[in-house]
Amino acid sequence: MDLVLHGATGYVGRLTARHLAERAGGLRVGLSGRSQQRLRAVRNELGVDWPLLVTDASDRASVVELAAASAVVATTVEPYRRYGLPLVEACAEHGTSYCDLTGETLFVRASADAAHQQAVATEARIVHSAGFDSVPSDRVCCVQRGGAGVRLAGSAGHMAGASSMKAVARRSGGGTSVASS
Repeated sequence: MDLVLHGATGYVGRLTARHLAERAGGLRVGLSGRSQQRLRAVRNELGVDWPLLVTDASDRASVVELAAASAVVATTVEPYRRYGLPLVEACAEHGTSYCDLTGETLFVRASADAAHQQAVATEARIVHSAGFDSVPSDRVCCVQRGGAGVRLAGSAGHMAGASSMKAVARRSGGGTSVASS
């Protein structure tokens, strides 16, 4: 397969699967998750005939099989710090490119420490923060650098010439998104 979406039955996974179904063209896509029944339901909703891979993110042999089955694995299974590292390592070992949506900087650091050398050796591309949690800071940097065709108001009237930027994060309550049918 060209791409396997891991976590396809969760809220973000379903949104991503829908996006792929609308735009994948000739891309050979597979869906991965813990439940064959839920994967079938997603596939039926989408009206596609993609292969299904039952994969348990907490089972090393299962994620190794997933990594070996595709050129690219995109995962929405979180928390990444708990479930992501075995998949990153398996992808690095098999030369499979990997992307996720994490905003978990400690996971990104652990991933680089554990898998960077192997990924370089096998030419696997490991791409973290490919959306969601990273979008606000990416957007601010883009705007700040003038890439969005707008300027941010600042004490000097704009920030186009700023040489640095500081992001501030405050503690939040967090929570879980729940998809409704």
